[in-house]
Amino acid sequence: MAEPIAVLGLACRVPGARDIDRFWCNLLEGRSSIEALSDDRLAALGRGDFAGDPDFVNAGTAVPDVAAFDHAYFGYGRDEAMLIDPQQRLFLEECVRALDHANRPPALLRALCGSRVGVFASCRRSSYEALLPRFAAEETSDPLAFAVLAGTDKDYLATRVAYKLGLSGPALSVQTACSSSLVAIHLACRSLQSGECDLALAGGVGISLPQGVGYRRRDGSVFAKDGVCRPFGRDGSGIVTGNGLAVVVLARLADVVASGDVVHAVILGSAVGNDGAERVGFAAPGLAGQRRVIEAALASAGVSAREIGLVEAHGTGTPLGDSIEVAALAAAFRRDTAARGFCGLGSVKGNVGHLDTAAGVVSFAKAVLAVRDGVRPPTLFCRPVNPWLDLDASPFVLVEAAAAWEADGGRRIAGVSSFGVGGTNCHVVVAGPPPCNDEMEPAGRTVIALSAHSETSLAALIAATAPVLDDRMLARQARTLALRRSPRPWRIAVAAATAAEARTALAGTPPRRAAAPSRIALLVPHDPEPGDAALSRRVALGGRLAAWQVTPVAIAGVGTGVFAAAVLAGAADLADASARSQADRSGVGPDGWPAREGDVPLFGDAASLCAHDPDLVIVLGEADDRRDADLRATLSGADVFVCAGDDAGLTDLVAALFRHGVDAPLRALHAARPGPWASLPPTVFDATEVWPDAGAPTSRGDPAETCADVAADPVASDDLAAQMEEGVL
Repeated sequence: MAEPIAVLGLACRVPGARDIDRFWCNLLEGRSSIEALSDDRLAALGRGDFAGDPDFVNAGTAVPDVAAFDHAYFGYGRDEAMLIDPQQRLFLEECVRALDHANRPPALLRALCGSRVGVFASCRRSSYEALLPRFAAEETSDPLAFAVLAGTDKDYLATRVAYKLGLSGPALSVQTACSSSLVAIHLACRSLQSGECDLALAGGVGISLPQGVGYRRRDGSVFAKDGVCRPFGRDGSGIVTGNGLAVVVLARLADVVASGDVVHAVILGSAVGNDGAERVGFAAPGLAGQRRVIEAALASAGVSAREIGLVEAHGTGTPLGDSIEVAALAAAFRRDTAARGFCGLGSVKGNVGHLDTAAGVVSFAKAVLAVRDGVRPPTLFCRPVNPWLDLDASPFVLVEAAAAWEADGGRRIAGVSSFGVGGTNCHVVVAGPPPCNDEMEPAGRTVIALSAHSETSLAALIAATAPVLDDRMLARQARTLALRRSPRPWRIAVAAATAAEARTALAGTPPRRAAAPSRIALLVPHDPEPGDAALSRRVALGGRLAAWQVTPVAIAGVGTGVFAAAVLAGAADLADASARSQADRSGVGPDGWPAREGDVPLFGDAASLCAHDPDLVIVLGEADDRRDADLRATLSGADVFVCAGDDAGLTDLVAALFRHGVDAPLRALHAARPGPWASLPPTVFDATEVWPDAGAPTSRGDPAETCADVAADPVASDDLAAQMEEGVL
């Protein structure tokens, strides 16, 4: 039996969905994202004549934001990024988002799990290459030729991710046609189980350009005659090409089960094999080969077929292919049970089309969400049912509407199949997550801190995060944001005791850019009732700041506040300051204090702090409206924060320090409150269009504009015509 593998994070960008949550909503709502281009869009492509062609099937899919890439985030110049296929660019972005979803952002990977992180990825043949410079054989030594090769060839997908994210585990491009990305997941599991890596990214991408342009109807073609993918349906006549990508983050379950990590599902086992010559043709499916790989996966998982409650099938919607697949499944299941109608049967292809090299991972993501949330999503366009399937006599029942899935025997288990042209078959068995502690954790007053690499990215992250803040989860959400996100220059942080309070504060607090820690000064105000207790309290508060790695550029003590200020500046010890305070009969403090060489500059008035140009002045004392207003006027240009040292004040101070680029207090606050983690929205990338001959940065590209850009290129237009004539898997 295989060592169980935890699914820690997921990210996707598929037709109709920019993220995994929208994808899941679309599935539950039974939404198809296969669409027709309008006559205007066809005309914009220079293909208006297809609108009246009876053999033209106007159906296709488009990935949102295909023309956009946040090249600055990854350290690319725009011209360099333009030489990289959108398949590689978007996959790189989604790897970051998947790692965020797994609460292992790239910048923290080495600290959290070391650098042995693997990448197993698959990619469709590049059609973007047609938009880039062409080179003759004798010009291959041109540096630009290599840049184009590395940016468009399948071989460099996984290694680009490894290079940009600093991952030193195996980085493999996996190519088995339609089963590629599920095979990538299988290989990632094997690498984790063998100890080759400690964390793995696995997935695939398939994007053909222009997107969603349709195809010509041909007898015997794999493409649906009516532009609808009908898995298991009597009227199914083939696929509609999909565009999209998905990636998952995997780890050994034993490594994460006790750490409070969010586990979305558990891979119990998997298997891969080939049909060999046991099929009627190279591109034809093979019943025996499919059956063998399903049986091997069940054996690897150590489960009986009777325990499987859902099969997410390859389900291409062809009468022959679906019949062979169901027959192979039934034969594998019949080794364990003669029961009928106990296992749901579905396929995502009616929703998003056939994503080719990304098909397996998208099917896997659907199964993960189903076992996690206990819902079987509907399969679209499966009625009337293909009679050749003989479902009434099989273990399977079609899932036609979203339905609650009760755990049978304490857990939900699904099988996922993906079969490639050429005969490489893969099956993965995935179960629901282990029980977790969902009890409410008292948050008290905590700090919600968000940061991003740009102001627009931060605004989008706030908009995504605020709605998911929840009183029951607020403590772990705050902890996750503090300890499982890498701090970025643009920041916002608020102190709150409830989710509603946090949302209000986030809406009313301006973000701040803190590329480096701010210059911080301390001011100890006059205390009209001095004494050892007040002195000790102020010194302790200053000591707390020192423990938080807050190093002031200057300190001022006003009136009796100079005694504590002298201790904090290193000009006196506590006993000396106490003795001088008791000896001071004036009640207003001495005029000054002799400084020692190497001490923090010490002053007897607030105005002197201005010479050190502080960004933030922390007042160690009780609030005084008149005094504080005068301070703000005197220290114009600096933020003034008053902290008396109580718990609420300290929490507010932690938030203020984070906004000013000082991270240690936030980490210290939450490290003192250990507990489980939470799932939260990942990085939001900036919307910069990166496209040949594109203009200045704009909103993320509209698919129609993207198609128009490609069609305007004569080479691409020829490629478009070839796609329409031949069809591209």
